[in-house]
Amino acid sequence: SDRRLHLWTQVCCVRVPASVMHNAKGYALIAVLVGMISLDPIVRCSGQSPVLTQHCDAGNEVQRAYTVPSMLAVLLLYALASDLCVFSNSVAAFVLMFIRLATH
Repeated sequence: SDRRLHLWTQVCCVRVPASVMHNAKGYALIAVLVGMISLDPIVRCSGQSPVLTQHCDAGNEVQRAYTVPSMLAVLLLYALASDLCVFSNSVAAFVLMFIRLATH
């Protein structure tokens, strides 16, 4: 439907649908979370004697690299939460105006 309505956006040298760009933060968060799973020290240490440990040779190797996607995930969650706050304020303003107009 985006193609018929000409709702495309130019990103660098690639044209992408506007709906993809509208949800870009969510898609980026999914990509970062998948990267975190692939670098997770607990997953790397599975099968070790204490269950759910991150302190083994394989886990210690990726411990430093795991911090980068976890930081990005927190930043993306913060950005999505700020969008939610803006939406919440918009709904609150709408309800306030609706109640004000309904009483007149």
